[in-house]
Amino acid sequence: MLVDEVARPRTTSKFVWPNAALLRIAILASFGLLAEGAIADWASVYLHSNVGVTLPLAAAGYAAYAIAMAAARFSGDWLALHFSGKSILHVSGLLIAAGLGCTILSHSWWPAVIGLMLAGAGVANIVPVIWGVAAGRDTRMGAGPAISATATIGYFGFLTGPPIIGSLAVLIGLRQAMGVIVLAGIIVAVGPMLFPLESTSRSRDEEAVTT
Repeated sequence: MLVDEVARPRTTSKFVWPNAALLRIAILASFGLLAEGAIADWASVYLHSNVGVTLPLAAAGYAAYAIAMAAARFSGDWLALHFSGKSILHVSGLLIAAGLGCTILSHSWWPAVIGLMLAGAGVANIVPVIWGVAAGRDTRMGAGPAISATATIGYFGFLTGPPIIGSLAVLIGLRQAMGVIVLAGIIVAVGPMLFPLESTSRSRDEEAVTT
């Protein structure tokens, strides 16, 4: 709710199409949210149908994932103060890929749940980092429109991830379909290395000079 002169948009147009850099960041967010949505909808089903645990244990596995995600998200502010957004996204993507890889290769409850907890820690801070560090500092569109555009594109992945997994599960099986989440994690990990995360905004030093 604070008024920031630096963050004011440079255009008075009511609709501004996101530039290429912001689109890339939004697409990166969509892969992170795809992983989050798919795990939320399919983790318990996978534990029950593929790992073969009881329904209470399957539900407990999802609870462990959710607790790990919440704990990692509470640490997000500390991470943002000590590490760059690029580093956080890189590690987050690796945790998703490694965690889900462990889960889909496991045939017992404990290794599968440990993998889900790693994935939960991985998905926790993807959205806060992208919203706050990248889209929220866009100076061409302004913070509000930039976050709105990124959220619209990003949550497309959250909505489409579960049905994609379900459709693939019918064709190739749920265990193999969950590999899509591993791929999403790899994309999140590699994406910030392929293009600058702060490409849509000025650096903090430039903003300090301006103010």
